[in-house]
Amino acid sequence: MATQAERALDALDTWQASNRPLHYVRFLRARETTADLLAADLGISGDELLDEWTAADEPKQVAMLSALTQLGVPYRSITSKPGVGFDCSGLTIWAFAQAGIELPRVSGDQISAAERIDEADAEPGDLLYYPGHISIYVGEGMMVHSPYTGSTVEVTNVASRTSRWGDSMTVGDD
Repeated sequence: MATQAERALDALDTWQASNRPLHYVRFLRARETTADLLAADLGISGDELLDEWTAADEPKQVAMLSALTQLGVPYRSITSKPGVGFDCSGLTIWAFAQAGIELPRVSGDQISAAERIDEADAEPGDLLYYPGHISIYVGEGMMVHSPYTGSTVEVTNVASRTSRWGDSMTVGDD
């Protein structure tokens, strides 16, 4: 799954560098395959997941796909190193940096920097927060995060204790 997400991001980079229609089609196919693989793993609809991804702004898609490339990477406190380890806010900082969005270091500051939105308005790539923890919405009621010591970056159901949703595209707006 992580490798397929990398393929989608590589295809997007190639298309952006070349602006050739064939490369854009390759990105669309790689993104669709990523959605299908993830949906199959999670027992959700691949078509509905892909529809949500397609509706999200490109930077949100890049951040979310970037986080998916780190599936299986261990939780490590106060760390933000791809392939080595992440804590929850380290994963979000790194993933959003791949999309050109700078987030504060601490989870509470990250969600405070984003415009509050209703859960019904959330798009893949938006931030989810409950006290002491932050994650990235994937779509179809799922989130990607680095949960706690002894675990790895994973996709799971949105936590019922999620207390705030934030539009990641508004981070840094004045």
